[in-house]
Amino acid sequence: MWDALRTMGVSASLSPRALQAEAGAEARCQIRVRNTGQVVDQFVVDVVGPTGPWTTVDPESLNLLPGEEGVVTVVFKPPRSHNTPAGDNAFGVRVFSKEDPAGSTVEEGVITIAPFSDLTTEVVPRTARGRRRARFEVAVDNRGNLPVNADLLPTDPDQLLNFDVRPPALACQPGTATFAKVIVRPKKRFMRGPAKTLPFQVTAAPQGEPPVTADGAMVQEALIPKWLPAALAALIAAAIVLAILWATLFKPAIQDAAKTEANKQLAAANKKADQAATAAKAAGAAAKSAQQAAVKATGTTSVAETTTTLPNLTNLIASGQGQSFRLQTNVPKAADQTTPFTGVPAGKTFMLTDLVLENPQGDTGTIIVHRGTGSGSVLFQVGLGNFRDLDYHFVSPLLFKPGQQLSVEVQCTQPGGNPPPANCNPAVTFSGVFTTLP
Repeated sequence: MWDALRTMGVSASLSPRALQAEAGAEARCQIRVRNTGQVVDQFVVDVVGPTGPWTTVDPESLNLLPGEEGVVTVVFKPPRSHNTPAGDNAFGVRVFSKEDPAGSTVEEGVITIAPFSDLTTEVVPRTARGRRRARFEVAVDNRGNLPVNADLLPTDPDQLLNFDVRPPALACQPGTATFAKVIVRPKKRFMRGPAKTLPFQVTAAPQGEPPVTADGAMVQEALIPKWLPAALAALIAAAIVLAILWATLFKPAIQDAAKTEANKQLAAANKKADQAATAAKAAGAAAKSAQQAAVKATGTTSVAETTTTLPNLTNLIASGQGQSFRLQTNVPKAADQTTPFTGVPAGKTFMLTDLVLENPQGDTGTIIVHRGTGSGSVLFQVGLGNFRDLDYHFVSPLLFKPGQQLSVEVQCTQPGGNPPPANCNPAVTFSGVFTTLP
C-alpha cells in the first residue's frame, strides 16, 4: 500500500521551442518543470544534441515538493566559428528524475544559427624577384560558416604587369584555406640598371559579400646581371694572360718537343724508307724482267700501278651533360628525417642551377637543404607553412665537389590535408650540370 502511495513523475514544457541566434551572440529559452509525484524529488536538467557544447542551464537541478513547479533557463552561446553550422540545429532539454528515472522526460526544440562570412586573403611570398616573371600563390581562408565562391582579380596601380591566375575563381569551404597560383610578367624589360619594385594587389571578390585584398610586389631585375661585365672583363684578361703564356712559354716548348719527336720519327721513317726502297728496287728489277717477258709473250706494252693512303686521326672531347633529379620525402609527424643523394660521380663536379621546393599537402614544419655534413652545411632553410611551390634560379651555380653529399632534411610538425595524413611529403627537384672543373 505504501508503494502505491509513492506515485511519482514529472511534466515539463519548453518556451519558446524555436529560437534564432547570431554566431557569437546568445539566445535564451525556459523550461517549466512540475513534480507530478507524491514525494519530494530532485530533477537534473541538461541539453542533448549538437548544441550541447555551447549550451548551459541555470539552475542545473531543482528540488521540488509534490505538485510544486520550478523554472530553468537554457542559454545558447553559439561561437563565431566555422564549426558552428548555419541553419536549423535541433536540441533536446532532458529532465531527469532522481527518484523515478523511468519517469524522466525530454522536451525538443530548434535553434536557427544565422550564416556569417569571414574571408581573408594573402599573397605568398609577399615579394619575389625575377627578370622575365615571378611566381606567387594566393591563399584564401574561409573562417565563416558557409561556403563561398570568390573570383580572383589581380591589378597593379601603374599597369606595368600582366597576370596569369590559375584558377581564376575559388570555391572555399568553411574552415579551409584554398590556393591559386599567380604568374606575374612585366610588360617591359630592361637590359641594365638597378632592380625595380612593381607593386600589385589580388582581390578575392565573393558573391554577395565585401571583397578582400592582399598586397604583393615583383622585384624586376635587369636582363644583364651586375656581375656579368666584371666576369667578362676577368675572362678577357685571363684569355690574354693565357695567350701570352702560350706564345712565350708553352708554344716554344711544345714546338721544340714536337720538332725533336718529329726528327726521331723522320729518321726512323727514312731508315724504313731506305730499306723499302732497296727492297722495291730489287722487286722493280724483277718486275721489269717479268714485264719484259710478258711483253715478249703477249705483245702488251704497259702495266697498271697502285697507290695507298693512310687514314686521318680525330680527337674526341667529352662535354658536360645536363641532369635533373627529384628527392621525395615521407616523414612522420613530430619527426626529423634526412634524405641523402649520393649520385655525384667520381671526378665530376655538380653545378646546381635550379631548385624547386614542393609542398602540395600544405604541411607545416621546416625543410633544410644541406651541402656536405656537419656545421655550416645548411644551404637553405624554409618554413613549410610559407609555400606550396617555391622556385629558385641561381645565376652563379652552387658547386658540389666529387663525393660531397647533397641531402634534404624535413622536420615535420603537422601534415597538411583535411583530414591530415600520417606523414609530411614535401619534395625537392634539383637541376644542373655535371662537369669536370680544373
